[in-house]
Amino acid sequence: MNFTKIAAGAALLSAVVVAQADTVDSGAMTTFTAGSPALAEDVNGNFTAITTAVDDNATDIGTNAAAIADNASDIADNAAGVSTNASGIATNASGISTNTGGIASNAAAITNNATGIADNTAAISSNSADISANSGLISENAAAVSANSTDISVNSGLISDNAAAIAINNTAISNLDTVVNGNGDGIDTNAAAIAALQATVASLQSQIDDLETGSGTGTGPAEVTEAADLVGREYCVISSFSGADSDPGNGFARINQGTEVLNFNITSATQMSVVTVVNNEYELGMNLAYDAVNDTNYLTSQLDTSLTDTTDMTVDITGLSNGVMSTSIGINFYVSKYGDVMIAREYDPSEGIWSSVIIAVECR
Repeated sequence: MNFTKIAAGAALLSAVVVAQADTVDSGAMTTFTAGSPALAEDVNGNFTAITTAVDDNATDIGTNAAAIADNASDIADNAAGVSTNASGIATNASGISTNTGGIASNAAAITNNATGIADNTAAISSNSADISANSGLISENAAAVSANSTDISVNSGLISDNAAAIAINNTAISNLDTVVNGNGDGIDTNAAAIAALQATVASLQSQIDDLETGSGTGTGPAEVTEAADLVGREYCVISSFSGADSDPGNGFARINQGTEVLNFNITSATQMSVVTVVNNEYELGMNLAYDAVNDTNYLTSQLDTSLTDTTDMTVDITGLSNGVMSTSIGINFYVSKYGDVMIAREYDPSEGIWSSVIIAVECR
């Protein structure tokens, strides 16, 4: 395209160089008068002036013919350059049209990607809510299992007492047979057996009363009304926790899930020691990546696991009221009627979404 401009400039210069035709020098010409003789010298002078002008014009004509030829060549070059430029302009126009279409296509793809990221974020949030709900159900089931275990233990004791009562009844029946057979001493034996049975029944009734009222007057459990009632108890603890957070701007999200096995010792009415035995944590990290070759988005993920060794700490008990024990770490424990089960739940939305469920059962 630059060469075409140079050729056009050269053509313009060639057009400027065209020579101008010369005229006859009137000062060198002699004017003749009718009837006067014409001298040969004057006639020859006139012919010389005319010849000089004609020769000069012939030279100018030759020069102009060469310039015209050069101009014709330059004009032809310029015509070819104009044609080349017209083709280049058409090619550029086509490229601009193609780029405009590509820009529009990329804008639509960016919009679709933004929509997909928003949908994935909503799905992750929904899954986190489901995980939290399931954790609550697990906690409730664990509490129910613990309550059933307590009932089974009580029923086992009652069965044992009933077996003892049945054995005493069998002894009484045997003694009655002895009496029927004429052994007078059997009446005294039977009376002693009846007295023993009555004592057993009275003991069973006392245990039943304790279980129903929690009065603690016999061998049954007493209700927990203050933190001092828990001193000296040891609890076996299972804690599950889950969390999720995301960074939509960088196409990143992660989900955490883990369990802890702990041990609580209520050392006083104001303190308990906490020992973490093991901590199994799983983290699933997900990234939204872009494949420039295929112009597509794809999801990458990585599952990491971690194991924390045993740790211990001291937690202050700040109060126990209406079955709720508050602590210095901001977690409240819901204590069962007899203090054999404690349940706590923690929720922290400060960094992503984090929640945990803690189930503590009095160790046997």
